[in-house]
Amino acid sequence: MARIAWLDGLRAIAVILVIAFHLAPAAVPGGFIGVDLFFVISGFIITALLLREIRLTGGIDLGRFWLRRAARLIPGLLLVLVVCLPPALLLGGAALAGAGWQAAGAVTFTANWVELARSRDYFAPAGTGLFGNLWSLGIEEQFYLLWPLLLPPLLVTVRRRGGRATAALVVLAAAGCSVALLAAATAAGMEAAAYYATPTHLVGLLLGCALALAVGPERFARPAEPPARSGARGGRATALTAATAALVGALGVLAAVARPQQPGVQASLVVTASVLGALLILVLGARGRDRVLGSRALRWIGDRSYGLYLWHVPVLVLGEQVLGAAGWSTTPRRLLALGATVVLAAVSHRLVERPARAALLAGSPGRGLRGLAVAAAAAALVCLFAAVVALSPGLFAGSSTHGGVPAAPAAPHRAEEHGPASSSRGDATGGPGTGGTTEPDAAAELAGISATAVGDSVMLASSEALRDVIPGIRVDAVESRQLGAGPDVVQAAQAQGGLGDLLVVGLGTNGVGGAESLNRIVEEAGPDRAVVFVTVHAERSWAAEVNAAIREVAAEHDNVAVADWDAAISVHPELLAPDGIHPGAAGAAIYAGTVADAYAEARR
Repeated sequence: MARIAWLDGLRAIAVILVIAFHLAPAAVPGGFIGVDLFFVISGFIITALLLREIRLTGGIDLGRFWLRRAARLIPGLLLVLVVCLPPALLLGGAALAGAGWQAAGAVTFTANWVELARSRDYFAPAGTGLFGNLWSLGIEEQFYLLWPLLLPPLLVTVRRRGGRATAALVVLAAAGCSVALLAAATAAGMEAAAYYATPTHLVGLLLGCALALAVGPERFARPAEPPARSGARGGRATALTAATAALVGALGVLAAVARPQQPGVQASLVVTASVLGALLILVLGARGRDRVLGSRALRWIGDRSYGLYLWHVPVLVLGEQVLGAAGWSTTPRRLLALGATVVLAAVSHRLVERPARAALLAGSPGRGLRGLAVAAAAAALVCLFAAVVALSPGLFAGSSTHGGVPAAPAAPHRAEEHGPASSSRGDATGGPGTGGTTEPDAAAELAGISATAVGDSVMLASSEALRDVIPGIRVDAVESRQLGAGPDVVQAAQAQGGLGDLLVVGLGTNGVGGAESLNRIVEEAGPDRAVVFVTVHAERSWAAEVNAAIREVAAEHDNVAVADWDAAISVHPELLAPDGIHPGAAGAAIYAGTVADAYAEARR
């Protein structure tokens, strides 16, 4: 099938959305839908290629198909892994966290299952990790492995029952099953499984397959008709142009206004973006060409979209750690990361990806097989290297900081510590940005109370400092915990032995939550217990909304105070990890100081 210019344009839109999501999550919170647009395109193209091969040869050469896929994906992937793992080892900290497992998942094309097994949240502010974007390659490769095995028997089965049209309906039914699984997992609160698991994230690929079966690749291979200037053809062309603009605009609106941390929104966006992508392909196929999507600039980006997708997250993670330590502000860091991504993707495309494919396209299977053998050997080395990193993190524990700026603490995924606990750092009741140190009387009172703290990874990073200030505190902090889970966690803590004299709640970093959840927490705590809500500091679209809700609820209850972590740490961004969210040791002292000050205020 001849290369279709506007398909490259769609690839460009997809990769631009994904990169924007990672570079500017507050501005483009729904940009992750670019992955689903990629899935639709992949399902359509692969099915069209397979149908063409069946029509020309009567079957599918599975070995050659898989070899083409491997030659397309593996060289660029291995280059990214080999280039980015060594600096991550040198830097340590956030750059190295989970990188070994992610690399192993990438080269075995099981990255989505690895992320799910490690309870990673793609939308958590802690970031995706060095290779966290490679989960989608796992789903695609699993699809590439199974679909050419399933398509021929499907076509044979429906040959006398409507042919390809019936096959398209069968695939649409399978897409419906995937949507049902997605909805069920989401309703059960298993949003990570809903997003990462292959069966729940097949809707885009299957819609692309169904579209190719229903319409046929021949229609899209026809030369474009010249634009009509008048009459019925002109009206049809205008309508199709308007439809294209509306569909692209709808994708842009989804990317800009979506709130993926709200319950059910991720699943809805996956399905909606997949449907919009399929409609775009249908409309553009009917038009035959598009001057904008087929423009040279978008075609250039689309042709290199795979490399851009591979490089942008590792470059961003490494750049944030290095440049953040050097004192660069967020915007210059992100712009430099974008520029480096474009350069690296262009170099990879020219020197690695194209030569690997050319060996096969030139009819040199021996060269292709030798290249694949070399790639397999390199993959084995990466796997071995990744296993060492994943299973022996202590070997690199000494590289947890860079340039004197604390990296995010290498804490476990969950902390549930019971006090009293001894302190190894001395007094941490105050710090820069807290408005002064805690008064001696207040410090003495804090040392004598019992307390419970419920929070997310920011509190987890600050748990030691909290125990320094309040030795009798029990900290229940979990990565990626959302505000909506707070009332149930507080209720469970109450049932397990009480909350003590003080309840500290540090939630909201991982998604929107309103006064309803906060009021339920206050009700669980009761009117005679002091409650401190910690404000959110994160470059996320929902942060201001959560903080407004915190202040609103605090104003309604005499026993509730606000620890303004956001204001306190905003003047000391250098005390945060490169993600701009999680505190190092000095930042954690400020976190604990705001809690102490808020408690003192609440007791007045």
